[in-house]
Amino acid sequence: KYEIIRDIIGNEKAVVVGDTEADVLAAIHLNLKSIAVYSGIRNKTFLNKLSPTLIRPSIENLDKVINCLDDAHYSCPS
Repeated sequence: KYEIIRDIIGNEKAVVVGDTEADVLAAIHLNLKSIAVYSGIRNKTFLNKLSPTLIRPSIENLDKVINCLDDAHYSCPS
């Protein structure tokens, strides 16, 4: 997954959104922000151990959540 993200996106403004360790680890490897979503195949506890930038229950309000990542304190909507 890392290679796909690097080749397609490849810029520091990108945010990786996903529900697996592959998504979060690819973001970390590429020095990108990540939003782990635990409404998919992995649960919150599992994803939290990977240290994503943010962890969310779903992709609801995703546009607002991504926009808030520019805030130094990540005060994102719940």
